[in-house]
Amino acid sequence: MGRKKNYISDADISLSLKFEESEPIVLNENFTIHNTSLMCATQIANGFRFSRETIDRKAYQLNMLPVMAYFDEDDEPTSHDSRQIAYGAVLPNSYFWKEIDGEDYFCCKTVLWNSRYPELANIQNANQSIEITGCKGHYNAQDKYYEVEDYDFSCITILNQNVAPAFKKAKMDAQFSDEFEQLKQEIAL
Repeated sequence: MGRKKNYISDADISLSLKFEESEPIVLNENFTIHNTSLMCATQIANGFRFSRETIDRKAYQLNMLPVMAYFDEDDEPTSHDSRQIAYGAVLPNSYFWKEIDGEDYFCCKTVLWNSRYPELANIQNANQSIEITGCKGHYNAQDKYYEVEDYDFSCITILNQNVAPAFKKAKMDAQFSDEFEQLKQEIAL
């Protein structure tokens, strides 16, 4: 009769989550995958508020949504610019909710074409803006913001570090790490 190696009965493990910056994942020599925090359901951004239900209803539109940018002569992303080009896209069905510093953020995984565009080499932790069109809703006169009830996603724009995103923690390369890897190392076989 064989014995069960490292078997623990009735074990409870509690791990805390922590938000921190990360490096992109190298998919292959051509592409990198980036964790991207898009928008928050608890903030008012540029006078607009998006409920979690409204964002969830529109999530399907993120599939293959383009990631746009315009880089200056120093290979730094600028801001919203009519000369933007697509550098990548949102991976299909890669969207999810994460709590970041006590707020609900809607996130996704984006893939960028690094071998074709070397200017993408230094975008780790870049701010980003989620662009929308066709906003419909109503104005909340008491709290002075526009409650969005419908919209369409248009694109994601990579922003310069000096350009503040509408949502405070809207960034490329947001990593949601936990203590699990450390725990695995401590009890490794």
